[in-house]
Amino acid sequence: MKTSRLFREFATLDKQIRELQEHFQSTRLHLRKKINRLVVLQKELSWEPIPTVTFQKLGKTVNVLSAGDTIYSLAEDEGFGLTGTCEGNGDCALCTIAIVSGTENISPMDEDEAAILKKLDRPAGCRLSCQSRVTGDIVVDFLEP
Repeated sequence: MKTSRLFREFATLDKQIRELQEHFQSTRLHLRKKINRLVVLQKELSWEPIPTVTFQKLGKTVNVLSAGDTIYSLAEDEGFGLTGTCEGNGDCALCTIAIVSGTENISPMDEDEAAILKKLDRPAGCRLSCQSRVTGDIVVDFLEP
């Protein structure tokens, strides 16, 4: 008897937690969009260029509004489905992308990133999206797993 009651309570709490997580995620995205609109207006009023990242396979373009934004963080914020397990540390290489154009508009590759890409035998023109900061317009493509 106690066990079934505990299972019911657990199921109720689990459902409430999932609902709160969904609400938090939608609120976070909503606030991010509002902040992005304000930053775009500020940059446009100051005639400051706004770099973009185009995700070729998705046909979507995202504004780069902060110098600290990586391609991974932009894709994650937009819900584009890049995966990774290292939380942006550049260790897992699951977020590897191909740079289609705009290679000159991305932060330089460090030795650790180069070693990981070489070890995994990734083709030239690939980068870890979590280590790639954008300085100008760039077009990227997701790699097939």
